[in-house]
Amino acid sequence: MTNQVCLDGNTAVAMACHKFINFSCTFPITPSSTMAELVEQYAAQGKKNLLGEDIVVKQAQSELGAIGTCHGALVTGALTATFSSSQGLLLMISNLYKIGGEKAPFVVHIANRSVGQTTTSLATDHTDIYAIEGTNLSVVQSANVQEAYDMAVCAHAASISARRAVAHSFEGYRVSHQLESLEIMTDDQLSQFIDYQSLMDWKNKSVASTDRPYAQNVGLGGEVAMQLLESQKHDINKVCQKFEKYFTLLKQLTGRSYHCYEYYGDANPETVYVLMGSSTGTAINAVTELNKSGVKCGVVKIRVFRPFDVKMFSDAIPKSTKVIVALDRAGELVQTGGTIYREVCAAMIQMNRIKSIEVVTGGRYGYLGKELMPKDILSLSEIFGSKNYGTMPKQFTVGIKDNLTNLSITDSPNSANFELKMLSDLVSQTLLYGIGSDGTIGAARNAVQILKNTADNVQVQCQFQFDGKKSGGLTMSHIRLYKGDDKEIQKSLHNAQYDIQAAQYIGCHCETYLNRYKTMMQQLKPNGVVVLNVDNKGDLLEYANKLPAQLKHDIAEKNGKLYMVNANKVSIDCGIPGRTNNILLLFYFKFGMTQLIKFEDAVEAMKDAARKTYVKAGQKVIDNNINAIDATVKLIDQCYVNYDVKEWLNSNISISGNEKINDYCPDYDKFMTTVLDPSFRREFDHITTKTMHEYNGGFFPPGYGAYEKQTSAVKVPKWNSQNCIQCSICASACSHSSIRPFILTENDSPPEGFQSIELKGKHEYGNGARYSIQVSAADCRGCNVCVKACPKQCLEMSDVQEELKKQQQFEWARSNLYKNTENVDGKKAPLKDLMTKNHYIEYAGSCPGCPESTMLKILTQISGEAMQVSVGVGCSLVWGQYSMMRPNTIDRHGRGISSISSLFEDGSVFHWGSVIGRNNVRSQIKQFLVDNIENITWDKNVQEITRGVLEHFDDPSQSYKHATELRKALKIDNFHIGDKNDMIFPGSLTDEQIKLSPKEEAELSQLLQKKVKLTESTFLTYVKLNNLLLSAHNNWFYAGDGAVFDIDFNGVDHILAKGDNVNLLVFCNQVFANTGGQLSKNSFLGQVTKNAYNGVSAPEKQLGLMMISAYGKHIYVAQVSFGFNRQQTISALREAEAFNGPSIVLCYSPCISHLIDGGLQNVEVQQKLAVESGVWPLFRWNGGAEKGQRLKIDGKKKIGVDEFICNEQRFMSLKSRNNARFEMLKGQLESNVAEVQERMEALKVM
Repeated sequence: MTNQVCLDGNTAVAMACHKFINFSCTFPITPSSTMAELVEQYAAQGKKNLLGEDIVVKQAQSELGAIGTCHGALVTGALTATFSSSQGLLLMISNLYKIGGEKAPFVVHIANRSVGQTTTSLATDHTDIYAIEGTNLSVVQSANVQEAYDMAVCAHAASISARRAVAHSFEGYRVSHQLESLEIMTDDQLSQFIDYQSLMDWKNKSVASTDRPYAQNVGLGGEVAMQLLESQKHDINKVCQKFEKYFTLLKQLTGRSYHCYEYYGDANPETVYVLMGSSTGTAINAVTELNKSGVKCGVVKIRVFRPFDVKMFSDAIPKSTKVIVALDRAGELVQTGGTIYREVCAAMIQMNRIKSIEVVTGGRYGYLGKELMPKDILSLSEIFGSKNYGTMPKQFTVGIKDNLTNLSITDSPNSANFELKMLSDLVSQTLLYGIGSDGTIGAARNAVQILKNTADNVQVQCQFQFDGKKSGGLTMSHIRLYKGDDKEIQKSLHNAQYDIQAAQYIGCHCETYLNRYKTMMQQLKPNGVVVLNVDNKGDLLEYANKLPAQLKHDIAEKNGKLYMVNANKVSIDCGIPGRTNNILLLFYFKFGMTQLIKFEDAVEAMKDAARKTYVKAGQKVIDNNINAIDATVKLIDQCYVNYDVKEWLNSNISISGNEKINDYCPDYDKFMTTVLDPSFRREFDHITTKTMHEYNGGFFPPGYGAYEKQTSAVKVPKWNSQNCIQCSICASACSHSSIRPFILTENDSPPEGFQSIELKGKHEYGNGARYSIQVSAADCRGCNVCVKACPKQCLEMSDVQEELKKQQQFEWARSNLYKNTENVDGKKAPLKDLMTKNHYIEYAGSCPGCPESTMLKILTQISGEAMQVSVGVGCSLVWGQYSMMRPNTIDRHGRGISSISSLFEDGSVFHWGSVIGRNNVRSQIKQFLVDNIENITWDKNVQEITRGVLEHFDDPSQSYKHATELRKALKIDNFHIGDKNDMIFPGSLTDEQIKLSPKEEAELSQLLQKKVKLTESTFLTYVKLNNLLLSAHNNWFYAGDGAVFDIDFNGVDHILAKGDNVNLLVFCNQVFANTGGQLSKNSFLGQVTKNAYNGVSAPEKQLGLMMISAYGKHIYVAQVSFGFNRQQTISALREAEAFNGPSIVLCYSPCISHLIDGGLQNVEVQQKLAVESGVWPLFRWNGGAEKGQRLKIDGKKKIGVDEFICNEQRFMSLKSRNNARFEMLKGQLESNVAEVQERMEALKVM
């Protein structure tokens, strides 16, 4: 007996995995983290494995720690598994070699993710699973959620039976996060997959015990080591047979059929495609359609990738095959061909079939986020099915336009029609466009769950995509639904592992997207339904006629039925402002689930869900949500737009690229035109390899966050100048730099209606100077933090459409007024003046109200014009360094922060290397100038400027100015204030300027070897060689506590111990925020986190006090909480930067995962309560001060911890589940607070 459920791939694997293990040690990494969290949750809930045993799950400090712990548990008799992805898996490799060489059952479940190379990517491909082939682990690959469950079972079964380590691999996101209908087995069925004899053998022959005191991992030389390892080949050769054994059992129990290598297609094919993973489903659907039209082709699906059984594989290739096309999902660029290609060649040679094959070719597809589409198989078939064997490419790429090496396959002209044939019209296909954190994905999940609970015999597939931003980026929900018994339709639905290209229903929940993604309606099926959420308060048709021409044309061309609703207005009218998801969900139920569920049933199910969801919020909230449902039901039919089809078909469509992405962004430059605009519009085919070649070293220019203009808030702040005291606190509180103070002088001519007041206090701006607060409504995220922070209530939230009318005023101020305040000294200025400086961080992709981006903004206000930052991987990278629209920007002199990054596990030492490496090189330059200053005799002006360079060589606030003067004197300055400066900065040299003649190369070599004296020409060459090293930097490493307290702590401790002048800024939010809120060593006692379902039971690491105790007078340490004391925070940052040695500043950073009542609009309230309750003590330790004066305690405990934790569900959720444990842990937290206070008092005398 089997049970049908609807799960994502991670959940399906966790459900299978926990049945076969009794121990796991994990470390979170996206997209695999959910598996570990669920297994830990099952263990905390007391669920047992198939042997009736309890399961123990621990979280280590890193993937290396996790695999090491698993290894230790394994050799002492625990049935063990772990979970990982990408770089995390690579950190495990050294131990996987050990585990792979020992006869022990172990499984690592891998949600495939790209291994970072030129860029960091969250997308999927096979680079991680390819990277572990030398470990001798067996590898089984899944292609969809059902397979992920089944292969997880078979992986554990084969691992036990063969006593071999197995990696079970499946695509991240495409499988790990995709919701699908699947069948799971009962415990009685699962028990049949355990080979008790092998379990007995292992526990008696390969488990460390004093009752059988054998030694494990003995050091051996050449006498027997090779023979020992080679003997394992005998066992490895049997692994595929073990898998086949369990595939047979699974078929007997469920009817689902699997093999190590499976052929699909024509009985006598001439062309066979070989690949593995989720894209095999796409290929199978495409080949099935091609076979109908007489094309003789097929697909071999690799299921067991390691060991690669050449006989089984050869048997799967039909004898008629003339062309084999191997497809690899990885960017292997230095090999003769991809991994699968090489295996195919070897198999054909070893099985003596190479002579009967005309062509074996290999190509790359779908890595770093691309997907294999049906049209790609069609295009391949037109080339490799042509029988022109001599002209067939030996290597190729699909899915991109490669006009550099010209390896890409051109799309077939029949692509569009071909993709329409892939699925039956009985399969409902829906596309929902949302904005990150708006709840669209959650609403889609709820809709599917209601459908599953209400209707019978429904097959589901939901793929949720996002653009990588922490919040506010694009989300797309691809939903496929089928109700019926047709096995062929069900099979094709399971195989459809690619994005929807033809949707019966398209919902756009963000009005900004209508101008941005103008081609979205090209994905609409004929007679489909379109629902747009728009801010329309007047006539629907009049508003609709103003839609972009391309959008109107495409809707009319498909005879689409158009509905437009102002969901924001409905939510406000019903007392649930901003909660538009249920309103829009009703449209989906009525028009997107036709024939699947009765609309009346869906409405009642939604009301029931509201009653359950909001029970703790009170009856009024429940009533408001139900009223919103009722109001929408009455409204739906009124939202229909009866447009003029003929008129819309004749819409005047502009050529792509002629229009800006929005009305408020700056003018386009080359990078925006050729890369960002088509990327923004999802017109990826317009971006070629030749276009990207300029950036293929991984360096991207700053300043493009200003183009995005999400316009995602419903309400934004409006400034009331009457009571304003010009403190600039509101601007300092803003996470996104969307509210800013500006200073106007009498020389400025602001646009009409520009609001300002007389500038108060002493200043140097002359008579008539004025002060203004300007709000960028297009960039504001509506978090309300600034309104709460204002001490005089000078801000109120106002309708975004009204405030957008003033957007150009903000843009004028941003472009024209920073010249007035460029002399504000970031090292000395008070907060009110500091915020008037040019912002070097703006429009961060962080969550609305996030204090992390606030802190980086404050730091860069202090010294952003001369700062290099190393960005730690985690949340800080996702909002600060992810995508080409990073928040880094420049001032009118072309200066801005330089940001660099490496990995999660090595960010600190990467930073250390960047500092000492640059300092070493610069010290050589300085010495060279010292040695040669008197030899600059050909130009006294150049000599004096060079003296200035030397005099200020190590001063970050001055050196760049003198470097600029030197470039001007040498006539190699290309940046000019006021010019367009298209991707030109103060240190930009042209290709012609850096080109060396053979004579110049020889002269430079002799000069560096001190064989010749300095001349005018060699000095110019030397300056150009070291052009980007002339300026001194302020250097900072910023990261979250997940990195600093856990995975990278070893590196952090090391660089702080070495005494070099490094600065660390740590965002402390007590969880691994980026991967979903997992346990950290900085997690507070009693808080509930992922991987700590029953509450954290150990006190947090007091890292600041640890570093003081360890390094005393050689270090600067501070703990700050910006919402409690702004000046203390600013002082700490300045003091840390000034300290001649290592410094670390720990910032309390509340997070959405804290589940603060009211959300992050109350971030500063919680920052204040954290200090006053003592859970986050404020202090500054300056090791350079006199003994007894080094520690300053800046905040005192005033309240109990109750007043702090009562506002956060990360604590209170435990109280509702287990009050006794809650009270116990709360008492321990209070006790720990007192102990920390005592330790701090003791440090005062040091």
